[in-house]
Amino acid sequence: MTATPPDDFWVSRNIYRPGYDDPAVYVRIRQSSPGIFSLKVYNSAGELVKILKDEVVPAGVYEDIYWDGTNKYNERAASGVYIIYYTNRYHTRMAKLLLVR
Repeated sequence: MTATPPDDFWVSRNIYRPGYDDPAVYVRIRQSSPGIFSLKVYNSAGELVKILKDEVVPAGVYEDIYWDGTNKYNERAASGVYIIYYTNRYHTRMAKLLLVR
């Protein structure tokens, strides 16, 4: 049996409030092996709101990923509960966050 490499998935905070000093929600990912990873935002109904990243990348740390509270059309998303999903070939992880307008 092959061991699964350790990966990290970290979200800066769970509440997004526009108008504050730095309103974006930042995501940090450490991917231990090269491959595809995706980072997507869904609403509480399970509908895709925005794709933050979905590509083949080398192993490494990715800290420049953020969600600014907009949807895939760059329109402001409504207040509510959102879920950020991180998926690679070894893991699927999620973080819930609340958008307050």
